[in-house]
Amino acid sequence: MFDPRLLQQFALPHYRAINDFLAAAGFAGRTQDPNFYAVRLEDTYPHVRAVMPPFRKDFFLVALAENPGNQSVFTLDGQPFTDLTRYLVFQSPGHVLSWQREPGLRGYLLYFRAECFSFFRAALTTEFPFFDLLHTNLFRLKKAQFARLQADFEDMLAEQQAAELPDAGRYYAASICYAKLLALLYRCRGVYDEFEEGNHQQSAAARLTQRFVQALANHFLEKRTVEEYADLLAVTPNHLNEMVKRMTGRTAYRHITDKLLLEARTLIRHTPADLTEIAYQLNFSGPAHFAKFFKKQTGLTPGEFRRSGALPAEDR
Repeated sequence: MFDPRLLQQFALPHYRAINDFLAAAGFAGRTQDPNFYAVRLEDTYPHVRAVMPPFRKDFFLVALAENPGNQSVFTLDGQPFTDLTRYLVFQSPGHVLSWQREPGLRGYLLYFRAECFSFFRAALTTEFPFFDLLHTNLFRLKKAQFARLQADFEDMLAEQQAAELPDAGRYYAASICYAKLLALLYRCRGVYDEFEEGNHQQSAAARLTQRFVQALANHFLEKRTVEEYADLLAVTPNHLNEMVKRMTGRTAYRHITDKLLLEARTLIRHTPADLTEIAYQLNFSGPAHFAKFFKKQTGLTPGEFRRSGALPAEDR
């Protein structure tokens, strides 16, 4: 029987407070507001770690970056991004993150918690679909888009600084920050909608795939078959496989397997957990079943993979 306490015992670093994350990543500054922190990228050098190993966090990130001369390489979650001049990055809470970056990037980082929007009735991930439940989203920007968003970030930095001043105005600065943040997210929604132009009506396949991806994020530990997800989504297994493959190039079964394999690789490579504990943590019936699954997918046993220290081919 799967014991969720094992997940806490051997999980990757999981930062619930923004300041705890800032300390671990090497940021020089700290926030006085537990729900909000903004900073210029230029002000993070040379303090912030150039390489941050995998971790989870309980808050959102919006990053606006400019790569002068296009000479820096930006690597996020093992994927290198090149030929980037100006871009936006969005990350949701919960999923595994890591980064590698080089000096030269300019722009802004914004960390915030959903508590900033206690006044806002809509769900953030529904109202702002660029906050994907599974993946980091990155969008290239035009010069005019970058300039408009840069002005919004500067406004928020000014309000954040005002909130730290010892005068009466500071009592309203946090609320103004949150209002400006909401305005920024809608500005980002406009950028997102431009990328989605031509797809004004989301296809049935895309809607089903999105629902499947969300269900997979929530249930991958206990649901392992296409049939289980098809029942959950009220479609047939064949239809689910066909629609998901049409939208992503991979079947629903492949997505299920890849998600489980990603979690297994992460725990094996980046935690000291015993392989038997990892097997039970991932809800396998035992270590033999886990080893058989892992070797079928990778060609290595979990122990061989841990000892090898080599990245999987698709991560190189």
